[in-house]
Amino acid sequence: MSTATATTNIIVTHACGHAHARDLSDTAASLRSDKAKWWATQECKPCNAETFAARQRAKPVSAEVKAARAARLQTALDDAQRMNLPPLQGSEKQIPYGTELRYDALRLLYEELVQSERMTEDEYDEKVTTLARRINRAKFWIEHKESSVDDFLLDLADPGDQNIGTENPY
Repeated sequence: MSTATATTNIIVTHACGHAHARDLSDTAASLRSDKAKWWATQECKPCNAETFAARQRAKPVSAEVKAARAARLQTALDDAQRMNLPPLQGSEKQIPYGTELRYDALRLLYEELVQSERMTEDEYDEKVTTLARRINRAKFWIEHKESSVDDFLLDLADPGDQNIGTENPY
């Protein structure tokens, strides 16, 4: 449940019953409604703090899984370097996850747009790759992990505050 107080500011009533003000100015327009709905299904931060650490400790990770994750991250980092994409900013957990999601998203967009002949290679470079270079926040890629191709194109063109400090002087 959420109540709009402005276009980008809302009051969210969390699943635990606590209400908190949320600023959505850093969220792309097409995702604001979904984000507010998602917050309403979650406990607020204070209520969740006690159980979060216990849930994380209960998830053992094998050496094989860690090795596979490291290899996947390295592939994503190599691709980002090849495409001249900026390193992502975020928390210690967001950066590797966002890097992998960016790799997956750009690969999927390429398949959906270029290989299906909706765009030429040059159009893809202009409308996707060039715009993706402006976005240096892992949060953007995490929030868009299930976005449609059309939503991605819309939000790449207008990502909100996700593209700070990415001017490349070269």
